[in-house]
Amino acid sequence: MLDGKELMCKETIGGLVEHFEKASQELRQGLAHLKTANQHMAAFGPYADVYPESGPMPRHREMDDYLRDCLAAMKKTAWRSILRQTGILDRASAKRRDETDSQIARGEIPDVTLENVMGVLEGLVRNHDEIVTECIREAYEWVRPDGWSLERYKTNWKNGRFTLGRKIIKSGLITGDTRGGFRLSYSPYMVDRLRSLDKAFHLLDGRGLPQYPTDLCTVIEQEGAKGHQECETPYFRCRWYRNGNLHIEITRQDLLDEFNRVGADGSLMERAETA
Repeated sequence: MLDGKELMCKETIGGLVEHFEKASQELRQGLAHLKTANQHMAAFGPYADVYPESGPMPRHREMDDYLRDCLAAMKKTAWRSILRQTGILDRASAKRRDETDSQIARGEIPDVTLENVMGVLEGLVRNHDEIVTECIREAYEWVRPDGWSLERYKTNWKNGRFTLGRKIIKSGLITGDTRGGFRLSYSPYMVDRLRSLDKAFHLLDGRGLPQYPTDLCTVIEQEGAKGHQECETPYFRCRWYRNGNLHIEITRQDLLDEFNRVGADGSLMERAETA
């Protein structure tokens, strides 16, 4: 279970909220002064104002509308920063991260107050095991033999439809570079799924999140740039080919067993109860 202290302490959150409140206050005061300045400039004619010819603030917009839009943008920025600093979404599935990003973009977020921020973070702490389980299951769905992919390599099916074996092959993950070496696919989706697999095994091992430059994706990129076609990390031994295939061997059987269990129908909570 994640300790709330690993996210952000109340004093840190309080400081961020205070900065947000001051920024909002300064913005309101600044725009109020700007509005007054425009009223004074009106003495020079109906179209006279304080803006330069190519100013950043469109002339046709009312000041109140501009203030509302600025405050909404500030709130989105604040929530994105707070969630990024907690690191909790780094443990989440790509689907949950995308949903959270979309929710923030739509403005479906509470006001930035100490009570609201603490409430959201406490909820994330309570749901930590569920969030991590989602991440593991997402990675499992990507690599399991009977998953969404049309790949039908015999290596992937040695342990049946739903059980992942030690060796798997994923296509479309490798491409050549301009210097005769190799690099990961240009597809953000494919690379993100490989990153999720690495993250899942780190979390199952209780070692936190993969860190640059020893994460799987970075190691593949670095070795591929040298023209090498294989690499090894604490959990994976990989080899890649010019046809785009990446051969992955999982080196920790204990974590593979746990990955299959959680990915298929288990949860981290069940592991804690049986430990």
